[in-house]
Amino acid sequence: MVAASCSAQSSSRRQLLFSTELLFTLTLALAASLACFYTVVPDLRQRIHAILRPAVAAYLVAGVLTSPYLLYALLRFDNRSVNKPALYPADLTSFFIPTGLTALSNAWTRHNGYLMLGNASETGAYLGLPLITIVAWFAWSHRASPKARVLAALIALGVVCDLGTALYVRGSHVVVAPWRVVSGLPLFNNVLPVRFSLYVALASAVVAASWGASKTPSKWVRAGALALAIGVIAPHLWSTAWHSHPHRMHFFVAEIDDHCLRPDETVLVLPFSAVSQAMLWQAEDAYRFRLAEASLSPLVPKDVPERRLVQYITSNDVPPGRGEAILRLARAAGANVILVDRHRGDRWRHLLDETTVQGKRVDGVVLYRLDATLDACA
Repeated sequence: MVAASCSAQSSSRRQLLFSTELLFTLTLALAASLACFYTVVPDLRQRIHAILRPAVAAYLVAGVLTSPYLLYALLRFDNRSVNKPALYPADLTSFFIPTGLTALSNAWTRHNGYLMLGNASETGAYLGLPLITIVAWFAWSHRASPKARVLAALIALGVVCDLGTALYVRGSHVVVAPWRVVSGLPLFNNVLPVRFSLYVALASAVVAASWGASKTPSKWVRAGALALAIGVIAPHLWSTAWHSHPHRMHFFVAEIDDHCLRPDETVLVLPFSAVSQAMLWQAEDAYRFRLAEASLSPLVPKDVPERRLVQYITSNDVPPGRGEAILRLARAAGANVILVDRHRGDRWRHLLDETTVQGKRVDGVVLYRLDATLDACA
């Protein structure tokens, strides 16, 4: 029990640090699963009672360990949607037809993927016909088993949640779906329905393992079906979606920044699309400098200084006031230096060149120091 509690505590803490959405949906899935098994399978009630206390204790301990994050989230709670749930459903065809991320993808399947809402990274509902067949076979052949009925019901519930606020078939709206009832509620309005695919896949994997361990049909049929189920979901490993290289500037790799940036200085990085890479540069430089911005979500917090300007910059739009507005934002954020990626930041470089602050080109970047002291930068 102690081991289970420690494992649950570690898991819930990690999920919160990964994503509050992930922790929320994990909690929903866990609660729904326990409730279903408790109701339908009386033989498991004693075991469920035994894990409830350590599970609750694990959540409480995880809450204490992550209390700074929780306190910040509660004090600055924003009930707006970061991304609208209605824009990220699982298309009905996505359960059967592979996307461009799988080895079986071809021109037709990729075209089908283009018709779906969301984007390539949010079309993860694909299970493949072999696995769907195994799930249906298991549900029918074990229909007398309460455990099997619960597993089948949970998969069905997950699929309903997966479909989101409406049923779509190849991108076409067919009918309103149940998730619409809760999609506007706080917390629920920041859940992308297609991400319930994670729990559908998990339950389907449990069913496949149970079916594979059963005595019928013959072991060769079971082995062949499972091998086929694995084969059709194999990833398209040579696709760039599965491997990429971070943009590592020579300015940082060669430690030129040691001569241009003072320790603990705050740097505003442009364009905003480079900020996620800048977090890597910062980490590799042992956090010698600070970043004025981070990889923000589409929702800019309400109390951010010069919030309207931040919204323009995160959208890669020219702000009112042009270059002077960028300088104002940098000062409001406490930045000493503005760093522009020369290869991707032409728009921002031209805007800043209109101001009285002089830029200095140094190995792939342009530096604008607000106190105009770049002479020592080699």
